[in-house]
Amino acid sequence: MNPFNEELSQRLETLRKQGLRRELRRVDSAQVPRIKIGGKTFLNFSSNDYLGLANHPVLKEAAIKAVKKFGAGEPIGLGALVELENGGENLFYFIGPRAGGTEILHDKKEILVITPQSPLGEQLLGKKSGDQPQLNFGGAKQVAKILKVE
Repeated sequence: MNPFNEELSQRLETLRKQGLRRELRRVDSAQVPRIKIGGKTFLNFSSNDYLGLANHPVLKEAAIKAVKKFGAGEPIGLGALVELENGGENLFYFIGPRAGGTEILHDKKEILVITPQSPLGEQLLGKKSGDQPQLNFGGAKQVAKILKVE
């Protein structure tokens, strides 16, 4: 573990011990004035559904259509591990803040570190798993498929 992650882990552990670390809880019901968590009913004072539209059937259907059309998942950004298919070959890239050009061998996979400012990094930012962008590889535009973003 690098020094930054080690210090961050220590700080989070201190907050946890002091009872100050926020833990997200699974809400087992719709976002309505009374919600269920772990089988108990609570008044909901922290809903983001201030207009009361989160469970509206028209909005639900629109959301389902959007996910089917555009996909779901996180866009590529700093810290992403990206698997691309290009020319029948699977390529792995890690979007890191620095150390572009470094090659890492992990789980028998060669992973190239690129930065968001690199030509390829700029082309990948914001794309999602399933996208098939035209990427510039060595001066030539080629269609690649983004197989996975972690």
